[in-house]
Amino acid sequence: MSTERHSLVVLKPIIRSPTHNVIRIEREQDLNTDEILHIAGGDHAGVIVNKFTGTYNPLEEYDLLINFSVWLTIPGEKSDEKRQEIRYIKFVFNDGIEKELQHEYAEKIFKDIIISFPRDYLTFIKRMLRTMENNYEEIKMIEIDMKFADEDEAIEMPNDYDSEPSYIEVTSGHVQELLEHAFPNSLKVCDMANALKCTEEEINNFLMELTQKSIVEKVENADNEWIRVEKRHIDQTIAFKKQGENFDGKEQPTIAIITSLYSEKKAIDTVIENRHTFHKYRASGESNVYTTGNIGPHRVVATKLPGIGDGNFNAYISASGGTTRLLGNYQNVNHVIILGAAGAVLNFSNVFDSNVNSVKLGDVVVSNSRTFSDKESPSYVYANKYTTDRNTDEYNGYISSLWHPSDTILAQIASQTNDASLMNDWETFTQEIIDTLNESSEDNCFSKPNEADVLKVPVGGGNFVAIPHQNPQRTTSKVHVGPIGGMRPIIENDNDCSKNMANDSINTEYIKTIYYNLKEKFAKEHQLKAIDAGAESVISAIQGSCIGSWSLVRGITDYQNGMSRSGRVWQPYAAARAAGLVKAILERLPPSH
Repeated sequence: MSTERHSLVVLKPIIRSPTHNVIRIEREQDLNTDEILHIAGGDHAGVIVNKFTGTYNPLEEYDLLINFSVWLTIPGEKSDEKRQEIRYIKFVFNDGIEKELQHEYAEKIFKDIIISFPRDYLTFIKRMLRTMENNYEEIKMIEIDMKFADEDEAIEMPNDYDSEPSYIEVTSGHVQELLEHAFPNSLKVCDMANALKCTEEEINNFLMELTQKSIVEKVENADNEWIRVEKRHIDQTIAFKKQGENFDGKEQPTIAIITSLYSEKKAIDTVIENRHTFHKYRASGESNVYTTGNIGPHRVVATKLPGIGDGNFNAYISASGGTTRLLGNYQNVNHVIILGAAGAVLNFSNVFDSNVNSVKLGDVVVSNSRTFSDKESPSYVYANKYTTDRNTDEYNGYISSLWHPSDTILAQIASQTNDASLMNDWETFTQEIIDTLNESSEDNCFSKPNEADVLKVPVGGGNFVAIPHQNPQRTTSKVHVGPIGGMRPIIENDNDCSKNMANDSINTEYIKTIYYNLKEKFAKEHQLKAIDAGAESVISAIQGSCIGSWSLVRGITDYQNGMSRSGRVWQPYAAARAAGLVKAILERLPPSH
């Protein structure tokens, strides 16, 4: 990248109106003095601003294009109005600049913009001018097109898409979600009231509503505890037990499937034939739920772990203990599938390349190393600790654990995406799951959401820019095989004075920015396809049980870790996609002997 300027930088207003503005920033050797409005001096010597002529010749040929949406606050007489604006940035490079270098420069410019996003037109234009003025001699021209979005172009953009709003109106759906998250454990009314910041009377009213729909029931002989139940399928039996149970049988499962979300457990149960569900309840919170049956030629057992992720010690121990109990009860298991949700890795190169094999919402990622011949890179990597700079005490890195199965047959089967029969079966099985589960739900929540697939990039202050996916023509889901990762959340220590911010909002913003930057570094280092909420505790327990064949099968719900607020609407569909692929894989997996 050159820092020496060899030409003049000319800003040309092309279109100017209250709703649509276009400017071009070009490098020129020769100037038409009749068009000059202003010649900058001092630090900006060499920058020319042309007059507005009203003449617009569309830029037909350019090398790279990115478009994204932002919210603008428009001052009004009575109140301010928020409107969405679509911005297009077109790059024209000098002849002979390789495509890879074009992507590198455009990506860096775009990242520089969004990391500290300009809040107004003037600052935005100055930033782009400074970019051309001081760097990137290889760029011949940048055109910036800024247009208020029409109604049919607007993208729904919540203020903060990865956290709950400060106030929510509690409904029975929130209570149901809490109980589904805790399942197979129960929850006390007082704990639900504390979690949802409402009264116990309100919780009891919601529980009565859910009881009438056979969604929840009160636990017998317990202190006002409630649990999620599923009684819509007549071939499913749920038993509450306080005593030990004999898991021995003539035909023991050889495949174990581990889920974390209730929708995932429902999806995989749908493809299990001759299934029987046993719920072993313990008041201590170490409850287990096992569904046994057949998928293809295999005897399988599926379970749901309470909660999700390795973000805190209790969740880690719960997931690890649940996995260990599963594999201890069913000791003939040879293969383990960890079915769940994840976020697609936000790869900025995708923004500029419509042909890139990028991961989209509704796709499925199966864990494996970068290539099957690469025995050094991990199938799963988890950042479990963070490092800090000794001088500034700022977070600057992470310490990771690397995991790889000794037997990759599950990923090998999933990688056969050129096998038309595999892909056709996946589509068929997925649709069967969706149809079956939608019949028993009121809102068809397992169908593919109608929401647009956009990359939502945080830009600070709880805001973000929304970038339309660069593969809009691909409307079908796809299977990807490659590394999956997870990151432990950064938790601030209140006693750490060096990171003690002036107020909670600044502190939260600081943490989000640091986490976002480390996440990008983490994903690039390991060439990750997806990032989940944390599966190290489960994988550690699997390998501790001496099982060499395991794989994560992750349905993509967002561009974070699969658990964001914006991703919840995609979770049921992603669960159906992942479960459909699991069935297609197992029907091709040779039986164990």
